Amino acid sequence: MQFLRITKDKTRKIILILFCATIGVLLVFDSRGIATSVSETLSLCLNTIIPSLFAFLVLSTFVVSSGLIKSDFAILVLSLVGGYPVGAKLLCDRVTKTENSSLFNFHQKNQKRAETMLMYCFCGSPVFLIGILGQNGLYIWLSNAIACLVFAGVISIILRRQSRDTSRQSHSANLSVQDGSVNIEPLGQIFVNSVTSAGITLWRICLMMLCFSVILRVIAFIGEITGITKIFHEIGISGLFPYAASMAEITNLSDLTPAFRTLPLIAAFTSFGGVCVIFQNFSIVKGKLKLQKFLLARIPIAILSAMMCYLLMAFKQAQTGQTVYAFAFGERTHVLLTSSPNIFATICLIFMTLILIQECHQTPKN
Repeated sequence: MQFLRITKDKTRKIILILFCATIGVLLVFDSRGIATSVSETLSLCLNTIIPSLFAFLVLSTFVVSSGLIKSDFAILVLSLVGGYPVGAKLLCDRVTKTENSSLFNFHQKNQKRAETMLMYCFCGSPVFLIGILGQNGLYIWLSNAIACLVFAGVISIILRRQSRDTSRQSHSANLSVQDGSVNIEPLGQIFVNSVTSAGITLWRICLMMLCFSVILRVIAFIGEITGITKIFHEIGISGLFPYAASMAEITNLSDLTPAFRTLPLIAAFTSFGGVCVIFQNFSIVKGKLKLQKFLLARIPIAILSAMMCYLLMAFKQAQTGQTVYAFAFGERTHVLLTSSPNIFATICLIFMTLILIQECHQTPKN
């Protein structure tokens, strides 16, 4: 048995060495294509990712770290408006504060709560989605946000039923410990830490995007030199390439054909986040949160988001009598639509009603 184990280890090392050597050869032979891909990704980071995320990352980190915002629902709202990494970062920061707490049970409960919230505190920002999808980005964001809110409501109801036997005294004790651990540092230091933390988070996001741009370029180069890409074109399945690329890196959604039928699919993709964004979450939580629940929630929330997008588009088409087309990225055409205020007023009313209901539930009863 020991001999077999040694043989397996050697075989694994040989395979890994051959794989790395092959990738190294491909990087050398396609150095120009990879350099172009990296340059385009850097431009995307500088022109879209950093401008849309940095300021809000600093603000959200500051208001949570300073204790100005303490409720779970506030973190949910910040994650829906701020973008994909905001929810993971805020929840990870909350758990980090209780790592050195004398109450180990409180830290465990806080960690489990953060892992549950991470399931639905995950959404692209409207600025980011409009930047890569044009006018349709607003509808996609609304679909994603409503899907996260619905999923959060369902999870909250389930957890509330499971925790009916939990005493109110232990809950208030937990809150007091959490509140007491917020205002330890002065506001100036909290601001400096917020700026530095936001910069580190963006650095990790951009590095992961650069890595995936190289991976996708290497895959494309393999398809070119082996003739697989040509075969796919001949049998008529080359149209699947943009969908596969979007599943890997979400910014590739701009390559999809703008049509009424594809918008729900795009909403599902943005709700799922893509493999690159999921790995960004891994780099942000740094093992402090388990991501099993987060990964399991991606498919049902993606389905919910597609359904919401279809309803929004159907409602829009019924009101305006026209099909919604609009993309604005690269060489694609940006088509402005005459929007009806009714649907936005309705969605805002629903959103504010959910906030009011949540605040009512959190108000302690005398």
